[in-house]
Amino acid sequence: MAAVEKVMKQTIDSGEAPSVVAILSDAHNILYEAAYAPRSVAASDAMTPNTIFWFASMTKAIVSPGAMQLVEQGKI
Repeated sequence: MAAVEKVMKQTIDSGEAPSVVAILSDAHNILYEAAYAPRSVAASDAMTPNTIFWFASMTKAIVSPGAMQLVEQGKI
C-alpha cells in the first residue's frame, strides 16, 4: 500500500486534488482505507475515511459499469 499512499501524497502536494480518500475492499472486507489532507481548503480539520462530502456526477459511476456489463453480455 506504500505505492498507493505515495501517489495520493503526490496528488495532494502537486495541487491536483485538495484531499483524497481511498478505500480498497473485496466482497467481504475492507482491506485498506486512508484519508489525506484537510476536509476543506478553508479549514484545518483532517479528512477521515468516514468524512461525508459532496460528489458530483455520480451518474457516470453508476451507468458505466452497467454499460460494460451489457457489452460483456453482447447486448450493446
